[in-house]
Amino acid sequence: MEFKDTRGARRYNMAKKKISENPKAVDARARKEDKKQAVKSSKEKAEEDAMWNDDDKKLAKAAAKKADDERKKAEAAAKKAEMKALLKADEEALALKPKKAPAQKVTQHELHTKKVKAEEAARLAQIEKDRQNGIVTQDHLETFENQNRELAEERADGSVMATGLDAAITDLSIGVKSKTAKVCVLD
Repeated sequence: MEFKDTRGARRYNMAKKKISENPKAVDARARKEDKKQAVKSSKEKAEEDAMWNDDDKKLAKAAAKKADDERKKAEAAAKKAEMKALLKADEEALALKPKKAPAQKVTQHELHTKKVKAEEAARLAQIEKDRQNGIVTQDHLETFENQNRELAEERADGSVMATGLDAAITDLSIGVKSKTAKVCVLD
């Protein structure tokens, strides 16, 4: 087809433009299609899993109970191991301490003598402490000789003991058995 008209030839001889697509748009469409396929496949998989899933509540309860029992057994074993470790540590600590000999039986008399000795030691320590501080204490329980026996012995010998003149005269006049009487005046 040849045309003589150059204008027309030009019109028909021109090559058709190729319409090119935007590469970003093509990628976006491909991503959207992939997303749709992924969602569709995940839904199908979930439906299939749900179909094959065992919804027996008794079995689920039994499995939960079994898991709980295993957990409790593990806790008990850990607690038992901890108690064994503590017991072993206590036994080692006790082994380090020297063992005491069993206490002997103590009588009441021994207890009393120990108590008396302790009281006497405390009293002596207090007296020594007071003596060092310059305090002189006298024991109020000082013992005196029984003068009645001495007086009785002296009277048997014939001596007279009186605290005053009148007592001496009466004693000499009444109680004298011997002719030689000894007179002793005490002030």
